[in-house]
Amino acid sequence: MSSIKIECVANEGYRIGESPVWDEKESALLCVDITGRKVCRWSSVTKQVQAISVDAPVSSVALRKSGDYVVTLGTRFAALKWKEQLVTTITHVDKDKPNNRFNDGKVDPAGRYFAGTMAEEIRPAVLERRQGSLYTLFSDLSVVKHFDQVDISNGLDWSLDHKTFFYIDSLSYSVDAFDYDLQTGKIGNRRSIYRLEKEESIPDGMCIDTEGKLWVACYDGGRVIRLDPETGKRLQTVKLPVDKTTSCCFGGKDYSEMYVTSASDGMDKEWLSRQPQAGGIFKSMSSSIKIESVVKEKNRMGECPVWEERENALIYVDINSQKVCRWSPLTNEVQSVSVDARVGSVALRQCGGYVIALGTRFAFLDWDTQIVTTILELEQDKPNNRFNDGKVDPKGRFFAGTMAEETAPGVRARRQGALYTLFPDHSVIKQLDQVDISNGLDWSPDHRTFFHIDSLAYAVHAFSYDVHTGKIACPKLLYHLEKEEQMPDGMCIDAEGKLWVACIDGGRVIRIDPETVKLKLKSRWLLFEDLNLAPSPLKPQLALLYNLLHVYSASASSKFCDTLLPEELRWKRNRSSETSCEVLEQALMEGPLQTSVHVCHENGQWMSRLPEKLWDIPLYNLALPGSHDTMTYCLDKNSAVSGNESKLVKFLNKCIPCIVHPIIMKWSTTQVTVV
Repeated sequence: MSSIKIECVANEGYRIGESPVWDEKESALLCVDITGRKVCRWSSVTKQVQAISVDAPVSSVALRKSGDYVVTLGTRFAALKWKEQLVTTITHVDKDKPNNRFNDGKVDPAGRYFAGTMAEEIRPAVLERRQGSLYTLFSDLSVVKHFDQVDISNGLDWSLDHKTFFYIDSLSYSVDAFDYDLQTGKIGNRRSIYRLEKEESIPDGMCIDTEGKLWVACYDGGRVIRLDPETGKRLQTVKLPVDKTTSCCFGGKDYSEMYVTSASDGMDKEWLSRQPQAGGIFKSMSSSIKIESVVKEKNRMGECPVWEERENALIYVDINSQKVCRWSPLTNEVQSVSVDARVGSVALRQCGGYVIALGTRFAFLDWDTQIVTTILELEQDKPNNRFNDGKVDPKGRFFAGTMAEETAPGVRARRQGALYTLFPDHSVIKQLDQVDISNGLDWSPDHRTFFHIDSLAYAVHAFSYDVHTGKIACPKLLYHLEKEEQMPDGMCIDAEGKLWVACIDGGRVIRIDPETVKLKLKSRWLLFEDLNLAPSPLKPQLALLYNLLHVYSASASSKFCDTLLPEELRWKRNRSSETSCEVLEQALMEGPLQTSVHVCHENGQWMSRLPEKLWDIPLYNLALPGSHDTMTYCLDKNSAVSGNESKLVKFLNKCIPCIVHPIIMKWSTTQVTVV
């Protein structure tokens, strides 16, 4: 699962390279240069490019079952015989629009040729609007128009079950889906499945992979993005060394390679000097990673894989079998050393041998002698705890975290774990506590960010990291796992700074871009993530649910948690020993609830939008008298609390009447400042 490698296989400087198609019989990639008026073929064997010139802008090419090709050029469908270099017109479209031309096209699962038109551009992406249409050329050479009023008819493909047609009209900045009838070729029920972000720029060509995910080339965006048409979410971004990426397809011997075309039209000399491969054809890895089982042994709980370069071997642990293992790709054999406790993680030592975290202690392991030497024992007051995942930081410090063992399947004491750092001088510091299952961890390539997973939070968190001291601070939620992804476990980072997270019970490894997910947090529903950060405009709002939870859970009753608990979480409370407070708190840690609040920065009336049930517990920032910030945060004058003293007084009498009753009475009735 290495980072994606991009290679320019044909630096031809096409003006508008487009419509890549893999020709399996020729082991070659077909494509067109639209404004260069050429149909091109790159051989993966000879690495040479052949080209045939035509008499009009040629926008797409497709394979014919009988051999040779069919193309769209100008406003006509035509057959192309490669050896004879002969073009034969099949039919014309858009005869009443002399300024139009065909653009992208592709053959459907039944052998029909779908292709769309557009007005000629005045300059890149600038043209007369809504002049294009989408057509289908049938095998009997008849043509059907599906719809018109198109700006730039572009990328198209079909779902793996042949029930959905995907389509792009570039200036809509959207990827659309249609119901598709394989028998008739008709389409209907148009809907948008993804709208491009500003930085992604203009959607252009498109293809689909073996998992049913769409890959869209982004013109002027310098990237290809992978989309899930079911969820409408972007899964992956592959950046290229050129801005004008135009289209993509899969090819190669086993279709494991992605080919991407690009353009150079509209680029001045300075721009071209910065991107000398503009207009070239690029090759990258496939979207589908091949999986091979290399170790036949059935590990009870295999964990913490580490590559040992000097031994050319993979080191890992089997936690429940209490073994440290080493697999050699040369002999394909596994050696192991048994230890006297469950071993959560292993790391390499500079001087040779290993450091391990087993039970609740750090220890050295000499592989040759199989001797384990304890460095330091921790958490002796928690006999049911053990170490879990661990990893060495960029300066050679060993980070590893603990967790409570299960007392029954799926049952364990909560928040018993911690995260520790073992220094080269054998000293240890505690970085975090109140952890459920300390798990995956790694560092950004610039050594400024530490990533960590507490599995039961179902999230990846990022911390600022001081490479000189090894200390971490300022936690932020980076990514919250989707329901189908299940629980996050181990994690690593690739050469591009993207995180790979193993999902236990999810049967998958997901790749996360730490930079792009940070941007999305700005528009998400409020989450319980920023409470330990420096003051910010969001902190009072985020602190609201936190303080409501913890102030009231200190009292004798937790009825308010019952009122706040959404239906989908009540089953969890009913099937476990957790209180409503604990279930709600964990839910807030894990992600948004139905009762979450969206921050309205424009008018500040955010408290008016809180669910009514919250007003049973109206306080959100409680501080002891004597503190200068006791009265810092004010209630929204439009909120229900301002006119409802009785509930407020009733609640305060239960909690801390002798301290804050008179203060809050005055506060709630006289404050008019909005937050």
